[in-house]
Amino acid sequence: MIIEEGRQYAHHFLKTVSYLSDGRVLKWVNYLQRSGIYSVVSIVEDKNKKSVYQEDNVIVDHNELWFRKFFKKRRGYLFKVFEYLIQTIKQIKKYDKSDFLIFHDVQQYANLFIVIFLGLKGKRRIIWDLHELPHVSLEHFWITRKFIEYILNRVDLIVYTNQERRNYILEKYNVQDQGRFFILNNFPDHHYNQALKNDLPNAVASWLKGRNYILWMGAANDARNFKIFLETFKDFKDRACLVLIGKVLPNFKNEIQELISEGVAYNDFVPQSEIIRYVDNAFFSVVLYKDTSPNNYLCEPNRLYQLVNRNIPCIVGHNPTLKYVIQQTSGGFVLEDDGSSHENMNYAFHEMFEDRNKYSENLRSIAIEKRFCWDNQFELLIHTLRNLQ
Repeated sequence: MIIEEGRQYAHHFLKTVSYLSDGRVLKWVNYLQRSGIYSVVSIVEDKNKKSVYQEDNVIVDHNELWFRKFFKKRRGYLFKVFEYLIQTIKQIKKYDKSDFLIFHDVQQYANLFIVIFLGLKGKRRIIWDLHELPHVSLEHFWITRKFIEYILNRVDLIVYTNQERRNYILEKYNVQDQGRFFILNNFPDHHYNQALKNDLPNAVASWLKGRNYILWMGAANDARNFKIFLETFKDFKDRACLVLIGKVLPNFKNEIQELISEGVAYNDFVPQSEIIRYVDNAFFSVVLYKDTSPNNYLCEPNRLYQLVNRNIPCIVGHNPTLKYVIQQTSGGFVLEDDGSSHENMNYAFHEMFEDRNKYSENLRSIAIEKRFCWDNQFELLIHTLRNLQ
């Protein structure tokens, strides 16, 4: 497949679980196209299968890493990185008439460095959409700090997910980003915010039989303090069920299976397009990030915005962004810690069961135009992209 003459194109690069589950990239592609900028997506997914197709004017080119067949996850990095780099160069040459090269995560270090160092961008503009902060280990050594600084100081635009993460990078690295940065939060879009209330899937509604449920969105893992949440939920399982939409890590699978057997828990993978159905009918939700790393502490949680924009109260940790959202909206309870204390979590559950309707009404009182919205920011980003020198 080739890109068409007379059109502007953005060429995206990312490694992710699944293209269709990567909400941030899907919104990038959708909103660029609305503004007349079409997309090519060069992607490596967890399933590691090679294919290429075009859908809704978007070319999606799936790449396969041969070395993934010989090295398990977190093994053989040197071989995988080198192979991924070669594939990226081939993709850049394959779609050489694009106008923007957009790298979507921190796994793009080597690709960005080589593209810049070898001058492969040509007349194209390079954008680094920093979903997360660079790995903390890179801060500790002169050579790795200089490596990151080299990239950050030479891309045409750095897109941060929140101001807190930008502040952190400016503190740790010698980066001059004035006139070359943009803050693009993980907000839901206008369509999501304005959608009518959605019903639960029939199978889930039939299983619940009218019972309330606490919604856990995303992976059930230690980094999100799921252990404390789960222990606390068990104390309240006679008052509400648990609906978990996300991957359950092996160390929690037996406990979740026991709760499923008891009829008080439900677990399934849900595509982005279906998440709103589970959000709209939740009693409340809990959003936690263990503050053991700057990236977690300064999280930018799309699911928290998805919840409060649909009037669902939340219990959150004391992380700056989580705390700010709940305090600004009066839409839930902020813990004194990151969710590591069973005692604090238990108290928060009591408060939520007591005051849930008050928090929900607070959220309902917020006008649509004042809710967290991706569209408003992306209009400004398009203007910024078109004025890059």
